[in-house]
Amino acid sequence: EKPYAGNVRIVDTKHVSVGQCAVVVGVLGWLAEHPDATLDEAAAAAVKIGEQTKMCFIPDNLDYLRAGGRCSNAVALVGNLLQLHPCIEIIDGRLIAGKKYRGKLSKSAPGLLKELTARHNLKKDHLYFINTPYMSEGVREALNAEAAAMGFEKTTWVKTGCVITCHGGPGAFGIVGTAE
Repeated sequence: EKPYAGNVRIVDTKHVSVGQCAVVVGVLGWLAEHPDATLDEAAAAAVKIGEQTKMCFIPDNLDYLRAGGRCSNAVALVGNLLQLHPCIEIIDGRLIAGKKYRGKLSKSAPGLLKELTARHNLKKDHLYFINTPYMSEGVREALNAEAAAMGFEKTTWVKTGCVITCHGGPGAFGIVGTAE
C-alpha cells in the first residue's frame, strides 16, 4: 500500500564501491538507449551489467589484510618482505584472492591491467581506476600510460572510501571495467 509499490526493484549487483558505481553508470547508459523499457527490463539489464562488471584491487602491503584477519602475522611479514601483492577480485559478490604480484606496484599495475583486460575481454569505452590515500603517483602514471597504449577511450579515477581502503589499506589501487 506504499505509493512507490510496483515502481521499485531491488537488484543485487554483487559489487561494492566503484564496481557499484560502474553498474549504475552502465544502467544509466542502457536506459538512455532504451527509453521505453519497463521496470522489469531495466532490472534485468542491471543484473546483466552487474555480471559483466569486473573489479579487482591490490594492496600496497599486507598489513590491513593481517589486521582484518585475512592473513596471518607470518604470511604478512614474509609477504611484506618479498613485496607480494595479492590481487583481490570481486567474484559473484565475494572477495577472492587471486594471483600475487611481486615488486613495486608501479611495475605490477600495467601487467594487471593487461591480464584483466585479456581475461575478461574488457570493453575499451570506459575504465575506472580506484585510488586510495597515499597511493604512489608512479602507479597512477603507469596505469594511465598503459590504458592509453591499450586504446581505452576514457579512464576515470575515483577516490575510494572505507570499503576498499579498510581491506587494502593506504596505497592500494583497483581497476573496474565491463566485459563484452
